[in-house]
Amino acid sequence: MNYLPRSSTADERTKLDYEAIFGNDNGEDEDPKILAGYFLEHQSFVKALDKNRRLEIVRARKGMGKSALLSHLKYRLTEDSDPIDPEAIVIKVTGNDLIGLADFSGSDSSKIENRWKQVICKRISMEIANQIGFAASNDTMSLIEAAEIEGLKGKNLVSGLMSRIGSAIDTASKIATNGALSIATTNPTDIDTLGYEHILRRIQKSKERNVWLLVDDIDAKFVDTSEMQVRIGAFFSAIRSLAFSVEGLRARVSVRPDVWTSLRMMEDQDKLRQYITEIKWSDDHLRKIFAKRILSYLQRNGEIAYDAWNEQEDYTRIVNQIFSGQFRIGAEKGSDPLQVAMMLAGKRPRWMGQLCKQAGSAAGDFLIQQRHFDAVMSSFGQEKISDLIKEHRHQFSELQKVIDAFRGSEKSLTKFRLLSLLDRGFVNKIGASNVPHVNGFPFKTTDQIAELLFEIDLIVGEKQGKHTQFQTDPTLFSSEQNSQNKIPWIVNLSYRKFLGIQ
Repeated sequence: MNYLPRSSTADERTKLDYEAIFGNDNGEDEDPKILAGYFLEHQSFVKALDKNRRLEIVRARKGMGKSALLSHLKYRLTEDSDPIDPEAIVIKVTGNDLIGLADFSGSDSSKIENRWKQVICKRISMEIANQIGFAASNDTMSLIEAAEIEGLKGKNLVSGLMSRIGSAIDTASKIATNGALSIATTNPTDIDTLGYEHILRRIQKSKERNVWLLVDDIDAKFVDTSEMQVRIGAFFSAIRSLAFSVEGLRARVSVRPDVWTSLRMMEDQDKLRQYITEIKWSDDHLRKIFAKRILSYLQRNGEIAYDAWNEQEDYTRIVNQIFSGQFRIGAEKGSDPLQVAMMLAGKRPRWMGQLCKQAGSAAGDFLIQQRHFDAVMSSFGQEKISDLIKEHRHQFSELQKVIDAFRGSEKSLTKFRLLSLLDRGFVNKIGASNVPHVNGFPFKTTDQIAELLFEIDLIVGEKQGKHTQFQTDPTLFSSEQNSQNKIPWIVNLSYRKFLGIQ
């Protein structure tokens, strides 16, 4: 594709709102209709959107679209013009929301698993009660007993939980009327009484109604301790058990791959692998997503002519509404501006949007040019290194010191030079005996640290002239080719300018 320079003066075009163009940083906070306008439903999402599948675990790194997928699924289920499951009860929560409903301390995995089942049923009960107009509270909807959970097996979840909700309403009715009124004595046609009985019976008869439980960030603030491993591992065992023992429950859960591999104590991990949906974006996927974002903005705020455009046939014209001039990756000029943004942002959709917004802020009333990316890369790199450390601190507690060892280093390093840099700039400084565990294992060789840096995308390998990430070729570092110093290792473009690597 040829991206020719064009004028970028403000008086020749409508003023652009770069914040609105590149969307909310967090998919879960985006307006659902706007998100639907640019959401790309590629093949890997088919299972997550299938209402016949009881459980799906969405796995991807931060900023790759896990939250956006769950938010879009919530919209598609009941709010879309052609809903997937229009009668469903949809509950979207975070892991912290559920953890706040009970005490999860302890190390007995069977007890913690049962507690998770209790909490999940409690949260669903609260949602059902709210939907029928009963103001349920944490206290009103006490934890469901283990015997009650056993009684739910083989039954429809909604109708199975209604009897205990009815009991809660009955208790509240008696308290509110000093014992003068119970649910059994209410008249469904009398607006002056509580009138819940007919609602309960109607819902109990609805055998086909599903509950969709969408749990985002179950691994938030994960720390690699035995207690945290038991807590998160027990959650997955509990959700699998419930999904396949009761009728009408559909569970979708997001988790980071680094946390998933850290759950060494989870007995059911091999049984759960078949339910994993990996989010992986190709370069073409990312270009299409951002072309759809731009076009969605233009169609909402621009001329009627934009309505006839689409992200494939009009790709170049769409890009030229936002970007101007020659773009380059390294010495290669005439590059696609979105490809440049993609490479600079480490191929993470969230980071890519953040970088484009920062470049837009630098551009002000002008179209975004290469110089605007250049102007923000140092501050962007500092911000993303901070994010990277927070994301992977549980894998290696001294990540900041390791990253500092790369300051002012060479652009490309063989394995030998890479290990020498890490030894000189980190291991020898603190002493090998003081190096903390790497990915849960005691430190033995510097190779462990280098391989972790590849896994978290601080560095990428260069294979056949292309930057190769861990998710593309996970065994590249341990390959024979690398042991022979034939693989150059390069610090990710996102961090290079901040670290002073030319």
